[in-house]
Amino acid sequence: MRILSIHLKNLNSLVGEWKIDFEHPSYRANGLFAITGPTGAGKTTLLDAICLALYGKTPRLSRVNKSGNEAMSRQTGECFAELRFETQAGRYRCTWSQRRARKKADGELQAPRHELVNDANGEILAEKLQEIQGEVERVTGMDFDRFTRTMLLAQGSFDAFLRATSSERAPILEQITGTEIYSEISLYVHERKSKEEQALRQLEKEAESFPVYSAEEEHALREDCGSKEKQAQLLAESLKRCQDTLNTVEELEKRQRTLVLDLTAKEKKQSDGQKRLKDLSEEKLKLEACIANKRKALGAVRQLLESTQADASLIEMLGALQQRRDALAKDAKQLEKEQTASEKCRQELSAVATKLTTHEGLEVEYQERRSIAVAVLNAHILELEALCAKLRRDEDEVNAQVNIHNYREARLSLEPGAPCPLCGSTEHPFVDGALEISDSIKQRLQSIKTAINKATEERDAIRLTLAKHGEDVKAFERSAS
Repeated sequence: MRILSIHLKNLNSLVGEWKIDFEHPSYRANGLFAITGPTGAGKTTLLDAICLALYGKTPRLSRVNKSGNEAMSRQTGECFAELRFETQAGRYRCTWSQRRARKKADGELQAPRHELVNDANGEILAEKLQEIQGEVERVTGMDFDRFTRTMLLAQGSFDAFLRATSSERAPILEQITGTEIYSEISLYVHERKSKEEQALRQLEKEAESFPVYSAEEEHALREDCGSKEKQAQLLAESLKRCQDTLNTVEELEKRQRTLVLDLTAKEKKQSDGQKRLKDLSEEKLKLEACIANKRKALGAVRQLLESTQADASLIEMLGALQQRRDALAKDAKQLEKEQTASEKCRQELSAVATKLTTHEGLEVEYQERRSIAVAVLNAHILELEALCAKLRRDEDEVNAQVNIHNYREARLSLEPGAPCPLCGSTEHPFVDGALEISDSIKQRLQSIKTAINKATEERDAIRLTLAKHGEDVKAFERSAS
């Protein structure tokens, strides 16, 4: 197991958020580093963060839950520990966290959260407290006790180990690492050694009871042993030949069984073939009889066909006549449809002719009425023009009176008996008094102008009406044609 990074927040004396990346080149370059500092600086807190991230507890705190958390920094509302590590199984990220209600320092502790994630693809492997322990043990190969014994050494225990004498270090080391089993193994090995030594001494005593042979007896025994070895070799060779023969016999028996099975299969196949041949022979006889019957029937049919060939031409002629009859019936139906359509067209044409006659009468009546209306309107136009001429004369007369009134200065310069330069009169009745324009003259002049304008507008309207009627008549004539 190799630790890649530690990320923690608000644990013990390390308030705030802290992160150590052991993959940084500064750590990877040397390969060896030490975490040092005075007491309370937070060295052990890093080890606590590792244990919290993996197992949710520390060597100093066996339980961290909703009831209590002494690892969270004072006056803080949350804490967490995250560990990225690598094993032979892959890279993983294990996170443990706990917070207070609303993340307030005085809030009630909430249940801790624990999560194990595959760091390569982000897959969540476990997020329940019960599942986390098993998954961490699976990927690291260590439970909490084994991890703390092999990877970590508690600060107080290590200090006692350094200060102990050589005779005292063994029990302290056993207590720290949990290796009491090795003392038991040592005791068992010692007992086993004593038993084996006792058995060896017993064997040595038994060996001393064996007889001691002379050189001649030993030589004879060796020769006898050599002879027995040669015999054993010959027997072994004979046994090998027998074994080879037995193998050959077994192979032949195996081939014999195979041949017997093949023979049985071929005999069965032959029997089936003979049965099939018999069935085919019977079927052949039936087919030959059927062919003979069919030939007789064919001869009868040929005779019947020869006798009915004369009727064939009549049948063909009858078919042609039927086709011709069907074609004539179809033509008759088509002709009937065309007659119906022709009658409908004739009726429509008659209606159109009636309408045309009525239209011609209406046109004559319209022309007569139009001529009368045009004559009336033209007469009215003449009357309006005469009225306009009369009104203009009246207007000129009134204007003349106005002009006379406007010649006041000229009247003042006239002398008695002298002719007027304007009218030539020698009498000047208006020299002494001014001629005032009466209101009636002004009103008359205004009414004359109004009447002239009204008569002119009425005349123009009548002319516009006549022009429009003329265009309507032309359009009607075009549509009628």
